[in-house]
Amino acid sequence: MYSFARKVKEEIIAKPLLDRRLKALLSAYIKTCGFLSYGTSFSILLRSENAKITRFIYSLFTSIYHVKPRLSYTKKMKLKKNITYSIEVKENAKEILDDLKIKFLVDKIDSSIVMDDDCIGGYLSGCFLASGSCNDPRSANYHLEMQFSNSEFAKNVEKLIKKHRSKAFTPHLMKRRNNYVVYLKRSDQIASFLILIGAIDACMEFENVRVERDYRNIDNRWQICDAANLKKTLDSARTQLEDIQVIEAHIPSEKIRSEKMRWLMRLRKENDESSLRELAELMSEIFDMEISKSNVNHLFRQMHELAKSLRGESDGY
Repeated sequence: MYSFARKVKEEIIAKPLLDRRLKALLSAYIKTCGFLSYGTSFSILLRSENAKITRFIYSLFTSIYHVKPRLSYTKKMKLKKNITYSIEVKENAKEILDDLKIKFLVDKIDSSIVMDDDCIGGYLSGCFLASGSCNDPRSANYHLEMQFSNSEFAKNVEKLIKKHRSKAFTPHLMKRRNNYVVYLKRSDQIASFLILIGAIDACMEFENVRVERDYRNIDNRWQICDAANLKKTLDSARTQLEDIQVIEAHIPSEKIRSEKMRWLMRLRKENDESSLRELAELMSEIFDMEISKSNVNHLFRQMHELAKSLRGESDGY
């Protein structure tokens, strides 16, 4: 089963891209996960465990620079027996690095390779292909990240994300063991970032799940509120019924001066789970006039004070 991050990466490489965006992507990919070999000849080395990404990067070298990199693979015999694919570019390696504005000893991102938002999107998609991951939106937490071995380059990638004209992103940087991680936590920013790097379908999946989760969360919150309100209503009703019992034990109904209070006492006994709003509606029908929830609440407060006085807990009624 594919991880969500793998779906994102494979969507990026499946979509047609502008040449300058492709160059920005290749530049970022090499800078993030590539290294140089100074053996018998100068060469660029790249490794990946994703065969599709390897074929895609290989195709960029052949289509943009018309070179034929060397492809190889090694198979790990332990654990999951993963296959690691390698690309080695010897032909015109220095010229390619110069054209892509890559200097391994300089961590600044050349402005000419990220001259506009489209190129920024291409560059960040290259970073994500090389070292990115994104939690499945169905998981407990929203999280998208890219890992880098160099702290200064990680800081520059963080600045590049913030540079996007939308100003929609607030990335964070942290150190995790020997790597430096640039990450996003807000779900709306992750969705926008997926669009920026060209993963539109993945963004739609992410958003659909996010909306469904948010709806369930809202529904759960409403259920909790409803349960809390019901408990509050029942607790209040129990107190009101106790007050009514005290009043009726000491004062005949016809001696209670307020007609509304007499009716409210009767309605509460007949509707022991009704809310103040529901009692107000019943009172409004009986008296053929609007009686608000606050009017009913005021009558219950008067009733409570009367019951307290009859219990000897306050001054007389």
